[in-house]
Amino acid sequence: MTQDSPAEGTILVIQNSKNSGPRRLIPWLAAHQLSTDIVFATDLQHEDINQRAGIIILGGAPLPNQDIDFPWLPLERDIVAAAVQHSIPTLGICLGAQLLAVVAGGTVERRVLPPEHGMCRITNIPDAAQSDDVFKHLPASYPMTENHVDAITKLPDTAIHLAYSSRCPNQAFKIGSCAWGVQFHPEVSADNIISWDAQEQDAIARDGYNWQELVEGAVKHKDVNTQVAQTLISSFASYCRYAD
Repeated sequence: MTQDSPAEGTILVIQNSKNSGPRRLIPWLAAHQLSTDIVFATDLQHEDINQRAGIIILGGAPLPNQDIDFPWLPLERDIVAAAVQHSIPTLGICLGAQLLAVVAGGTVERRVLPPEHGMCRITNIPDAAQSDDVFKHLPASYPMTENHVDAITKLPDTAIHLAYSSRCPNQAFKIGSCAWGVQFHPEVSADNIISWDAQEQDAIARDGYNWQELVEGAVKHKDVNTQVAQTLISSFASYCRYAD
């Protein structure tokens, strides 16, 4: 497909938790004439990937292989693997990135690395990021929302490593021609962080974070975070519309 022949203008968004919707991604994708078809993971059908301009897989609680407790995961892994095989532009976020890593041969583990919550500093790997269709448009370092205790502890051998943080070395990577995984949450804004409920705040406190400091960090980085997150999604959206 060439730039004179745009792809079908719908992004399949796979939602793995009732609290993990696409949020601000919807208007950013719409700005590129891309609509969103949001499907809960429990309702997925394999044919959902057909005739899509791209796929976004959102975050959630499970480990990517936690099939007994979350029996829809095998089909979701199959869909992610098929998207990579058929070069459907794909963006995996948090659990979505972990699913992408696992289907390509990587490893995801729980509480092996320190947890990350709130705005965290992401740093690109210069040569790799500058050569990437999506990450080349981002600054060298930027604040992104994190909220995870699981992490990719080993990237697939075929992955291109794109970014890291001080606590989590595998923050972003690429698999194949057009599948990207990010541990951070471009869809989650500073305002979303501030609205986290008491249960979430308690969980964060148990991981050693001070809630007030976390809120102050979110407010401080709000504008830069929004700008970089929108650039990331816009770059992915443009690639989706004209992917080969």
